[in-house]
Amino acid sequence: MYSRREIFQIIFFLGSCFLSMNLISLYRHTIISPFVIPAIYLVAGLTGVGFYFKKMPQQHKNKLKDTLIKFAFCFVVGGGTCSWAFMSLNYYISGQPITKTTPIADRGGYMNSGRTRIYNLYVIIKYNNHLKEIPFDSHAPNGITGFNYVQFEVSRGLFGFEVIKNEALL
Repeated sequence: MYSRREIFQIIFFLGSCFLSMNLISLYRHTIISPFVIPAIYLVAGLTGVGFYFKKMPQQHKNKLKDTLIKFAFCFVVGGGTCSWAFMSLNYYISGQPITKTTPIADRGGYMNSGRTRIYNLYVIIKYNNHLKEIPFDSHAPNGITGFNYVQFEVSRGLFGFEVIKNEALL
């Protein structure tokens, strides 16, 4: 049977995994360098290892296995939670949106939305010298063919990264 502390650790670990999955959706709607999120994840994960690694009890007789499990736990919980907090604060606390229209730079195929096997069509736009994939509902009758522009609302987030909301094909 698991102790109360182990149950809390399992809940924190699985919760951080779910937050990391939601982080992907937040990234898809934020204009940000692809190196920022892994850097935050790495720094916060290593900080989590530094804070909590020694406090975790030894759970396995094999020291290498125990060390790897503790390292993975601290890294995923620290990095996943901090990265998600950074992106969600930037996304949900944003300024007034401005409506923009930009031509479609390229049309993509299907973007997998997760284990549910829901596939989203996506288009690629060029906005402020960044290429960004914008996912759209795959239940549209003609898909993304016949559209040349994307209209979206963009606003500056709490940390200065632009957030894309309310996308529409034109």
